[in-house]
Amino acid sequence: MFLLQLVVSVVFLLSVSEVISQCPPSSGIYLRHDGNCYTNGSYFFDNDIKGESNSIQCVLPDTALNDGKWVNSSGSSVDCSTDPLRCNNEVSSPNATISLYIPTGQGISPSDDGWYKCCLPTNCSDPNTNIIFANIFRWVQIETITVDLPSNKTVLPQTYTLHAIKIGSNDHDPFLHNASWYYESGSSSTELCTGYRASYNCTFMYGNGTSVNYGNGRWDYTLTVTWNGENITSGVLSQSNNNGDHVFRFYLFFGHINHNPVARNRGIFVTVPATAPSSFIEWSSK
Repeated sequence: MFLLQLVVSVVFLLSVSEVISQCPPSSGIYLRHDGNCYTNGSYFFDNDIKGESNSIQCVLPDTALNDGKWVNSSGSSVDCSTDPLRCNNEVSSPNATISLYIPTGQGISPSDDGWYKCCLPTNCSDPNTNIIFANIFRWVQIETITVDLPSNKTVLPQTYTLHAIKIGSNDHDPFLHNASWYYESGSSSTELCTGYRASYNCTFMYGNGTSVNYGNGRWDYTLTVTWNGENITSGVLSQSNNNGDHVFRFYLFFGHINHNPVARNRGIFVTVPATAPSSFIEWSSK
């Protein structure tokens, strides 16, 4: 089983690049990029934040800046003059603002990939400061993983569909080496559906998988599963294998093979008692 680095209730997903409808909002810390405002835990493709004009802005309305900071994925303060990411566009008032960007013509290393923290209007050692997180990633990320549960949970069989949303680079033909759904049981993984490059379409014992291209590097990799309760007596979805819980994992392997391709994993627990699916929990790992 892959290391479970993040476990959250899907009712309150922490990792959705959600655009705020009121931009800028009247209060509260927020992120701004390319004219849009974003909530805590949003993702940003490194190619999209190259050049100062494409920076991520961390903003706290109606507050004067007093030593705000960006902290990198290793937990150290970003050195605005020497780090791979720069942050020299600061505004003191009326809205405390510090920006973060990659200089034009440069890139970030694998160790720079990950979660960044912005603290305003003071630095992160102040317990009263405001904090917001942004994920800056190379190549691709799995932005969200969700499930469409059936409206009627009292009858069998039940069919539910998993969605893994991939974001980032759209160069699938040369760089998408693997896009796969797995079923997890203890320490074993069973591949249910797989694809590579621009190809992802499959059928398996309990359902099928397809992909939808939403454009601009955004893809939805689906897995539709039919669950027939305790009537399933063999295979990975049998009750003896899962004890009432289905654990699925989506895996991406993407990038130039000689330039540090990335492996992304994200999974979901679907609680499936004898009657029908009832709830689910999401986990992810880098």
